[in-house]
Amino acid sequence: MYAGYVEYKEWGISRRVGHHEPIISSDTFKQIEDKLNGKIKVYSRKDSSKDFPLRGFVLCSECLDPMTASWTTGGNGKKAKHPYYHCKNKGCIMKWKSIRRKLIEDEFEGILRSIKPKEKTLNLTKEILLDVWDKRLAEVDSVKKNHENNLDEVRAKIRMYLDRIGKTENETLIKTYEKEIEKLTNEEKILENQVQVMRGSKPEFGTALDLTFNFLKNPYVYWVKDDLKSKHLVLKLVFSDRLVYERGKGFGTAKLALPLRVFELNKLGNSDDVDPTGLEPATSSLQMRRSSQMS
Repeated sequence: MYAGYVEYKEWGISRRVGHHEPIISSDTFKQIEDKLNGKIKVYSRKDSSKDFPLRGFVLCSECLDPMTASWTTGGNGKKAKHPYYHCKNKGCIMKWKSIRRKLIEDEFEGILRSIKPKEKTLNLTKEILLDVWDKRLAEVDSVKKNHENNLDEVRAKIRMYLDRIGKTENETLIKTYEKEIEKLTNEEKILENQVQVMRGSKPEFGTALDLTFNFLKNPYVYWVKDDLKSKHLVLKLVFSDRLVYERGKGFGTAKLALPLRVFELNKLGNSDDVDPTGLEPATSSLQMRRSSQMS
């Protein structure tokens, strides 16, 4: 629906372009479907653990293979174990050259702490998304009312034909009326189903939006949580590609995911002077929100 398509397999309706305006591109839609269907690579390994959350995500700068990690026993007969990341590619000159876990993970956390989207940009984007959502809800309400009106008309026609059947003894007319009633009854069932679906509870878009923006605002908070699932979520949603680490120099340039590339505007020194309404004409509901906030 968000990409502008219509599909309902239960009625034999294959996916096709709808008459409504899409709010995401077809490319974005495909990426989302691929991710849901498991076609997009997830940069986490089955053998990853809370001990080494970056295993498989960080790449060796020489061979660009994913680094592994392990606990290594100290030399001189010491039994204490120490955590290290390292490359194990047989043909790489960095094979088994260890990097202390604390060093590499502290630098990674420094990258996460540096991701600070501008509050004004986040708030404006949230307002725009809520405004688009309100418009979609208004469109849904309009379609629902249209279905309800059509349903009333169909039921009125059914009653009319039933009344006619009761007033005639002409077998030909009776059969004609019965066929019309059968056709209208099928149409009634379809409309009833459509109305019932559209009367269902509305999704909590605002709540979902708050959760998403809380994550985008400070992904570091999720990274330091003591569970591997939260750490994997950060790797999936914050970065568009794995990070390259060079021994002695640290991480290369991090490629952030699209939302953070849009919101990460700290380097734009004059961004505070930009009037958001110059970027896109403010809609009436968005203007009303701003007016209420100002008042």
